[in-house]
Amino acid sequence: MCKDINATKEKFHHYIKQLQGLDYTSNIVFWDASTGAPKSGVEARSNAIGVISSFYHRIMTDSEFNACIDALAAVPDECDEITNALIRHYQREHNRVSKIPADEYEAFQAHITKSAAAWEDAKEAEAYDQFEPYLEKSVEMMKKFAEYRGYSGHPYNLFIDDYEPGMTVDQLDVFFETLKARLVPLLKKIIALPKPNTEFVTASYPVAKQQHLSETLLDLIGFKRDHGLFKESIHPFTMGVDIEDVRLTTHFYENDLLSAMLSTVHEGGHGIYEQNVDKRLRGTPIATGASNALHESQSRIYENNFFRNKAFIHHLYPILKETFAEQFKTVSEMDLYRAVNIVQPSLIRTEADELTYSLHILLRYELELALISGTLSVADLPKAWYDKMEQYLGVVPSNDGEGVLQDVHWAEALFGYFPTYALGSAYAAQLYHYMSKDLAIETLLAEGDFEPITKWLNDKVHQYGALYDPTVLIEKITGEPLNADYYCDYLEKKYTALYQL
Repeated sequence: MCKDINATKEKFHHYIKQLQGLDYTSNIVFWDASTGAPKSGVEARSNAIGVISSFYHRIMTDSEFNACIDALAAVPDECDEITNALIRHYQREHNRVSKIPADEYEAFQAHITKSAAAWEDAKEAEAYDQFEPYLEKSVEMMKKFAEYRGYSGHPYNLFIDDYEPGMTVDQLDVFFETLKARLVPLLKKIIALPKPNTEFVTASYPVAKQQHLSETLLDLIGFKRDHGLFKESIHPFTMGVDIEDVRLTTHFYENDLLSAMLSTVHEGGHGIYEQNVDKRLRGTPIATGASNALHESQSRIYENNFFRNKAFIHHLYPILKETFAEQFKTVSEMDLYRAVNIVQPSLIRTEADELTYSLHILLRYELELALISGTLSVADLPKAWYDKMEQYLGVVPSNDGEGVLQDVHWAEALFGYFPTYALGSAYAAQLYHYMSKDLAIETLLAEGDFEPITKWLNDKVHQYGALYDPTVLIEKITGEPLNADYYCDYLEKKYTALYQL
C-alpha cells in the first residue's frame, strides 16, 4: 500500500492513464469496425479486443491499484473533488469487473465483437436465426455475471445501475406507468384523426445535398467539426474518444428527408456534451456524461425540444426551400412543421415520432426483463417482439430486420441501456422548462441563434461531465429530482395544440 497520500495519488493517476490508454485503443477499434473496416477482419479485431480487455481486467483487479483506491477513499477531505469522483467511479467499476474471472471477462469482450458483426449480417439478411446463437450466449453470460456480482431484488437492477446509477426496476416501473397513463390516451385521440399529407418527405433528396445540410446543422447548433469527425454508419452513434476528438455518424436515405437531419442533430447533441466537458477532467473516465440518461437528454433536447420546435421550423424552412427548390415547390412552412411532428406509430425506434418513442423503449425494457429473468427464451424473442409491437403501437413488422434485429444494443450485450432513452427525454423536458426561465428560447430558435442555448447547457450540464451522479446534477440544475410530469406536460401541450384537440 502507498503510505504517503501524495504518492498514493500519483500512483492512482498512473493507473488511470493506463486504463484510459486501453479504453482509447478499444474505442478506435470499435469506430473502425463501425465505419467501414472490412468484415473479413472481424476475427483479428475480436482477438485484439479480447487482449485489450484482459489487460483492463488485470489492472482493475490489481491489488496495489485497489489499495490506492481504498486509501484515498478513507481520506476524502484530503482529496479534491475530481479525485473523489474518480474514486467513486473506480469503486463501481471494480465491483462490476473484479468478481468476473479474467478468462471469462476476456472471452465475453471477444464474443461481443463477433456478435456485433453477426448482427450486421443478420440484419442485412433479415434473418434472426443467424444472430440467435450469439444472443443466446450473451444472455447466458450476462445472467452468469449477475450471479458473480451479486444483486438485490431483480438481477436487472445491476444492469440499469451500470448506465443510470441508483435506478432500479421498481423506479422504472413507476416511471413507465406514468407515461402510459398520460400518453397512451393522447395517442389514441391523435391516431383517430386524419393524417397530414407528408408525401414530400419521401421524394428524392440527393445524398450529397443531405450531407452538406447535416454539416450545416452541426455548425449551427455548435458542434465543433474541427475537433471531431462526421461519417456514415448503419446505426448512427457518437463516440467521445477525447474532449478534442469527438466522432459522430448518421445514415442517409435518398427517399427520406428527415431521417438524416434528425439523427445528425440527435448525435450532435451527444457530441456537444462531450466537447464541452471541463478540460480539467480530460484523460479520465469522468470526462463524459453524468449518466446515459443525462447524455441522452442532450441528444433529445436538440432533436425534439429544439429541432422539432415550431420556432426553429420557421428558421429551417427557407433553408430547405432553397436547397431543395423542386421538391419544396408546393410545400408550406406549416406542411414542414406537421411532417416533422407527425404522430404515426412506426416499426423503427430511431424513426419513431416524439410521442410514440417511449413506447418503443417500454417494449424493449419489458423484453429485456423477461430475458434476464428467464421467463422468455431467446428463441421466442421475435414472436414476443411482434406481439408487443401490435399491443403498444398497433403495427407488426414484416421481417426480423425491421423487428427484433433493428437495434445493435443486444448484439453488444448492452442490457439496461434502453430505458435511459426514455429517461433522457424526461430529463430534456425538465431542463427545457428551467432554461425557458432564463432564455427566450423560441425567439432564439426562430433566429437560428443557438449560441445562448448551447452556452446555457455548457454552463449547467456539460462542463461537469460525470463529476456528479445524475441525481445530484439534476437537483443542482433544477432544484428538484427527475420529474416525469415535465415530459408529459410538454407532449400534451404541444400535440394538443398541433392536432387541435
